[in-house]
Amino acid sequence: MNKLWKELEVSLEEEKLAEEIVNGGAGKSLSQELLNQYHVEKEWDLEIETSAGKTLVHMYRNQNDEEKLPLFINIHGGGFIKGRRDQDIVFCRSFASRSGCVIADIDYVPSPFMRYPGQVYACYEVLQYFAEHAEECHIDRERIALGGHSAGGNLTAASILMAIDNGAFVPSLQILDYPGLDMATPALKKRNGDSNPRIPAWKSDFYNKMYVNPEDAKEVYCSPAFAADEQLAKMPKTVVMYCDNDVFCDETEVFAERLLKLGVQVYARRFFHSNHGFTVQRKGEYKEAEQMILDALAVMK
Repeated sequence: MNKLWKELEVSLEEEKLAEEIVNGGAGKSLSQELLNQYHVEKEWDLEIETSAGKTLVHMYRNQNDEEKLPLFINIHGGGFIKGRRDQDIVFCRSFASRSGCVIADIDYVPSPFMRYPGQVYACYEVLQYFAEHAEECHIDRERIALGGHSAGGNLTAASILMAIDNGAFVPSLQILDYPGLDMATPALKKRNGDSNPRIPAWKSDFYNKMYVNPEDAKEVYCSPAFAADEQLAKMPKTVVMYCDNDVFCDETEVFAERLLKLGVQVYARRFFHSNHGFTVQRKGEYKEAEQMILDALAVMK
């Protein structure tokens, strides 16, 4: 780790903070009762080779193995620095049991052990893997959704932009759940920049420092907010959910408006009584957000 901290030019205080975040990266533990609330017939893990290394994907399937089902690929949040969170297990089990989809939960390597653009390549290549292996995975290639929360929303948009630029497979549906889409602008220069006591502005900026070098932060695969209209016009149907009091609120709303003006089908809602993380933490208006996702998954072509 010492070599890593030297390369990142972090102070002793920042080093201690990063280690605390990384070591606590599993997030809050949920009760077994909540974890068992949704029954899923089959759960297993896949290791997929990507140019960023082996990427672990947690799979959830609630129907017959032979039936060709739609796929919802989920990408967890956590500021790029936190590992897979228990809340995502409940989220994935919930959607596997209620949506009729197979769920694939990407467990990307967190920063600073992998940094931008590693996570983008990992998520993009997992998406392409499922498109290429749909038949053997008993997945309907025409009904694949990619979505994520917070940092996972960033990686979702970035992966789809990469697919568009490469002329590769683009999913039928994109789900952006309070995504961070502008990694270049310091938090305090954004409305609500210091509104979240759990993630004050300085910590938000620290997460970004662990993920990306400042000179790369405006690249569209790091900050999809800076994508060109020609790229955004090729995006799939999109569900966008964001909170009024969140640091990412304004950039997400502008992004959704740009998609709409460019002719992309967008189903967006600003939540006024919820906070960042509300969907996976099952707080506030999470049931309404879940229903938005379920409705969109149900009508994938």
